[in-house]
Amino acid sequence: GLRPGRGRPARMAYLERGIEALAGLIRGTYAQWELASANGLLQRMDARVKLVLWVAYLLLVSLMHGLAGQAMLMAGIFLLAASTGIGLWGYYKRVLALALFFGTIIALPSALNIITPGEVVLPLFTLDRAYDLWPLHIPQAVGISKPGLAGVATLTARVANSIALSFLVLYTTPFTEIVRALKVFKVPNAVVMTITLAYKYIFILARTVGEMHMAKKSRLLRAPAAGEARNWMAGRLAFVFARTRRRADEILAAMLARGLGPGGMKLQAAAALATKDKLLGAALLVPLALWLAIKAKGLL
Repeated sequence: GLRPGRGRPARMAYLERGIEALAGLIRGTYAQWELASANGLLQRMDARVKLVLWVAYLLLVSLMHGLAGQAMLMAGIFLLAASTGIGLWGYYKRVLALALFFGTIIALPSALNIITPGEVVLPLFTLDRAYDLWPLHIPQAVGISKPGLAGVATLTARVANSIALSFLVLYTTPFTEIVRALKVFKVPNAVVMTITLAYKYIFILARTVGEMHMAKKSRLLRAPAAGEARNWMAGRLAFVFARTRRRADEILAAMLARGLGPGGMKLQAAAALATKDKLLGAALLVPLALWLAIKAKGLL
């Protein structure tokens, strides 16, 4: 492979890493398409119902402040994920990694009793006296407070549930169906079409770049110097840009030939919701309705 060597010019290892990342993107997308076509509970549900449920439960996650409620919701999401047939290990590995970063690491300073006063459950250090640095009061014993720890845990659970719900929809629904389901929220046809074309072209572009790199690599007898690698990259960027513009013109010409005019574009009308989709959607909304009813009565 083209790797950096000691005492020699920089090689194209960074370029290979970029190409491998693009290849991983394509592989991951094809894997997502396979999961979305599996015979799981959510895969059989209409994308419009899933999108409405996703928005409803994201609102529930944001409105639910207690850690116990978030834990119950997390258990329900786990059961849903298990019913879809997706790989739970890979699914939760991504969910927990993002939740720990955006929910725990970023919010961890708020657990200090400097920011969230309360009983200290984990002392860190002791000062000679307390200090008042407007607007903060720094106590003599600095540590992680019980209310602060509960707040970080609740935020982490909230972030984890939001990400888990989003990944669950993405893993069980083809992206094109998700985009078409945006019509439920009255998104204009032009926006839906633009998102669809951009999504498809990302993978065409990634495949083109990968093929160019493999063609270049197969013709090399030695690793190129840093200057040669930069010149090749600049030339390929210009080529890809020109090809992208040409492809955009071809797509526009094809759309005009198929009737796109000043009146805009019309997408094929979606079929009516099946009875099973309505029943399943209603059943999945029952926990949300129960929580709202209990909340309205002041029991939470």
